[in-house]
Amino acid sequence: MAFFSRPFLFAGLCISALAIIILSFQTSSAADVTLQWNASSDARAAGYKLYYGTQSRTYPNSVDVGKSTIYTVTGLQAGVTYYFAVTAYDASRLESGFSNEVSRTITASCTSSISPTSRSFSSSGGSATVSVTAPQTCAWSSSSGVPWVTIRSPYSGVGNGTVELSVAANTGGSRAGGITIADKTFTVYQDAVPSLSTYTINASAGSGGTISPSGTVSVKAGASQTFTIRPNRTYRISSVTVDGRWVGAVSTYTFTNVNARHTIRATFRRR
Repeated sequence: MAFFSRPFLFAGLCISALAIIILSFQTSSAADVTLQWNASSDARAAGYKLYYGTQSRTYPNSVDVGKSTIYTVTGLQAGVTYYFAVTAYDASRLESGFSNEVSRTITASCTSSISPTSRSFSSSGGSATVSVTAPQTCAWSSSSGVPWVTIRSPYSGVGNGTVELSVAANTGGSRAGGITIADKTFTVYQDAVPSLSTYTINASAGSGGTISPSGTVSVKAGASQTFTIRPNRTYRISSVTVDGRWVGAVSTYTFTNVNARHTIRATFRRR
């Protein structure tokens, strides 16, 4: 809290000193500053005027706030320092001297974005460049808490920029991780080593028979999987479809060199 350096005089009479306090400060491209001051104890104080400008003790802007002791100045420009002071006035509009002065530099909002927001890598790894879009005066940084993702350069910047990163080769299963760039999350996905990759085949059968194995079957990449279709005693195989495509009324079907998800379904009818 800062107080006036001297009391205010109305027609030679003194009123108590005021204090001006910045209560809140909201950052945006057109910032708002809320100021509050102590009310005068002199009964003749009829109201207050708030002055402000971009040079100390030079106030081209003023607002008559009446008897209020709090006011929000809006539409202030980012990157500019503003100076504020208050006077009190009586019923004849005679004003006191200025209060103590307070100032505030309006900073630009740091609303940033990154592009892309994610990327997928093969098991062998690789590198990527992420673009940062930010206001000219907005500072940002980047960090990686993922041990297999390394930020090469730069770690930080101001305004628009780019971040280069590298992804290490994978020796295990598929994985994903997020790194922070300009307060945004960049997600890295990486495939498993081919020999460790697995795919699923969903096998199902209608009433009147079975398919074996059934349900969700996991198959290693590049491997084969055979399914056996058996009708019940009074049924026969009607059709078998693979990935929605009819393959006949077959009693067995083998997927070879599996490298994607598949479905197989058998249906039956009475003899």
